[in-house]
Amino acid sequence: NATFDTTGTYISSFIVEINKTTGDIINLAELVEFPYFVGGYSSFDQNTGTLMLVGIDTSNMLKMIAFNSSDNTYVSGFVPGNVSEIVCDNSEFVQNNYILTGVKAETAISFDVYPNPATELLTIDYPTTEKLNIQLISSDGKRVLSQDFASGERLVMNVADLLPGLYLVKLLTGGKTATQKIVLR
Repeated sequence: NATFDTTGTYISSFIVEINKTTGDIINLAELVEFPYFVGGYSSFDQNTGTLMLVGIDTSNMLKMIAFNSSDNTYVSGFVPGNVSEIVCDNSEFVQNNYILTGVKAETAISFDVYPNPATELLTIDYPTTEKLNIQLISSDGKRVLSQDFASGERLVMNVADLLPGLYLVKLLTGGKTATQKIVLR
């Protein structure tokens, strides 16, 4: 956060914290010698509580600033010319501070399609009480047939009007999808 006098002359910059509840701006540290900052060049190290950013000092030199958020102090130094990004890997912090409570197992769905190859009728066996949609996708990626069913068990689709070739049978139900290859003659 920069401050200027009434004539627009730069006075100082501050590292600030914004109170999420009230919106109040709290000055944490004054950075008088840095009138400008380089956007996109900041990172926060959760292990050390250090905010790292790049500022342009009053001599127009790029400087790395390491702000310690626990005691509101900072150090600054030269930024090598080949630095193009500041990255902070917080994976160690996450591993040390968060626990895995469980992983929801992905429920695989499978279904039977026959006959394969098919000529006129295609039968799909998928026992379910949920609504489902079955699509036939041609080898060039076009959906050539789509049919909704109120529930499953043994579903029959007429494929007699489709051209011979390789197709995908795509079953969609309850946010899950499964596919199988089928040949039509």
